[in-house]
Amino acid sequence: MIAPRWSIVLFCLMCITLVMPVLRSFPGGMYVLDLWLLLLLLSVPVKVESLKRGIGLVVLFGLCRSSVSAIPIWSSWAALGLALPLRALGHRHITEARWFGRLAVGMLSGLPMFFLDERAASVFQIPFDPAQGWIRVFLLGCSWMLLRAPSRWRYTQGEWA
Repeated sequence: MIAPRWSIVLFCLMCITLVMPVLRSFPGGMYVLDLWLLLLLLSVPVKVESLKRGIGLVVLFGLCRSSVSAIPIWSSWAALGLALPLRALGHRHITEARWFGRLAVGMLSGLPMFFLDERAASVFQIPFDPAQGWIRVFLLGCSWMLLRAPSRWRYTQGEWA
């Protein structure tokens, strides 16, 4: 997986930061998955040469996420930062050849955000329904499952792999 350019990631990040409060204000918007986490998972390759890009994106995504939500910045940084090693652990131990493996890796990546958001909501006495969190984790897993095509589906250099 090749990492996308910074300019593309920053443009998508700003669009998500502007659109997410509007999406969450709609009826049923509380079930919208965390698009910051999905973009982070798509922006940072599983096998990285340097941690510089990943840490920089975690800090930036956490700032943007906390600027439009009631969740504190430390919780956002911790959740986004834990999602990357859990995804790498999932990739190492769970095969992505089948849909269930991709779903499991995506859901595993979303668990830190669910638990830390639930904890922050209880500390700050913000109403948080655990069913909403589980639905967000499931939707993140489904999105990851659909966006991570197996290698045999990839089109490389004029032929199907």
